[in-house]
Amino acid sequence: DITIRWKGLFPIGGSAEVGSLKTISLEVNNDNLFGSGDRIQFRGLYDLDRRPDFGSGFEYIKRNMGGSFLNLMFGYQTHAPAFNSGRREEKALYVRGELPLVSPYHSWTGGFELSERHTENGYINDSLYNVDFKYQYRNLDGWLAHNLGARKQLKKNFNSRLKKFIGVRGVQRLFNDIPDQFKTTYNFYYSNLEAVLGAFTIFQQDYYHTNFLYGFGRNEDVPEGFSMTVLGGWVKRNEVERPYAGFEYQRNYFSDSKNYVNYIIRFGTYFNQKRFEDISGLSSIEYFTRLRKISGSNWHTRHFLSGSITQQVKTVLNEPLRLTSIFGIPEFRNELTRASTRISASCESVFYNTQKKYGFSFAPFVFSNITYLKSIGEGFDKGDIFTSLGTGVRTRNENLVFGTMEIKIFYYPRTTDRMTAWNLTFNTGLRFKYNSQLLKRPDFVQVN
Repeated sequence: DITIRWKGLFPIGGSAEVGSLKTISLEVNNDNLFGSGDRIQFRGLYDLDRRPDFGSGFEYIKRNMGGSFLNLMFGYQTHAPAFNSGRREEKALYVRGELPLVSPYHSWTGGFELSERHTENGYINDSLYNVDFKYQYRNLDGWLAHNLGARKQLKKNFNSRLKKFIGVRGVQRLFNDIPDQFKTTYNFYYSNLEAVLGAFTIFQQDYYHTNFLYGFGRNEDVPEGFSMTVLGGWVKRNEVERPYAGFEYQRNYFSDSKNYVNYIIRFGTYFNQKRFEDISGLSSIEYFTRLRKISGSNWHTRHFLSGSITQQVKTVLNEPLRLTSIFGIPEFRNELTRASTRISASCESVFYNTQKKYGFSFAPFVFSNITYLKSIGEGFDKGDIFTSLGTGVRTRNENLVFGTMEIKIFYYPRTTDRMTAWNLTFNTGLRFKYNSQLLKRPDFVQVN
């Protein structure tokens, strides 16, 4: 006999972000629309500095269409953040499809996106907007990967965790309008792109149960294994055609002392006119300690540390290094920096209380981040240093679909663009960030 146990959850979730006393953005979603398992989400923005001061959007996800495992998503938004300024003035219309790797024995995985995005001035005078910030582009992107030997493993029920994939991707991004100042001067962010990439990936992954990361006392799956990808292809950017090659290696594991380590090495380059150019390299490490009980209390603690070094050489058409990056300080507003060297470090200490109040568990935390940036062509002593400090609290109630919720307060001793020194965010559904497949679409080596 098979006994099935289930637990009904409240399907409504959401998030909110208070950027200042004049700005608030909200998201509300239903993850089980009419019991279908589909998702619908509504977004709203109220900003007294914006014209108009209200923005809206929606997104609908149809999951597992016709039993094919294909998820189809479409959406529209009037206040998406513009990639060049971070201001909420981009209108976006998009359709996406995703065929996930639902099983190690599944033969195919892939995805696609069709989108049109453009800005409409909502904050500044029109002359400055036209010169520096306006854009319009359409994007067509699709990829497909085959799991080598999947059917053979299914028939023989192999126990090997080693998987091999070969994939191909095609992408076309064409701008119909760009800022006036870049119509005669090259800028990476407004460059037309056409590319065909191929990749061979080999990876092995197991999952281990732990707890008190984001899920408090519940089990959370943490991956241990490695991934190695070799890729190459043909790229046309800014009317320049070049071959491209890249390499990526990632390893994550628990040490003998039960601390967790995840490190990444990435390298990519183009070849043009008998020389290598646009060379990028990154090395990063992330580490968290084993859970430790604070003596004589109901509290436990864990510490998270990370650091990275990124370098670019012979930059011609590449995207410069950014401060607004997962390898920098992501919360900073997106600014058009021209950096070739970036060194970052961050730390976070979390304190977990094992006692619940009204069904809620709580975990306060403190954090700090520091990033050094050196501009292209400048000496090492001419670089800039940016920091962020803050605190917050995470909470979870197993009877709610929100998952783990987080309130986070940031302080920036040095700000950029339209940033304020203080920022408050609220998010739901937090998960352990490494809990994902090591297989990804063929892509340029990412250093931002």
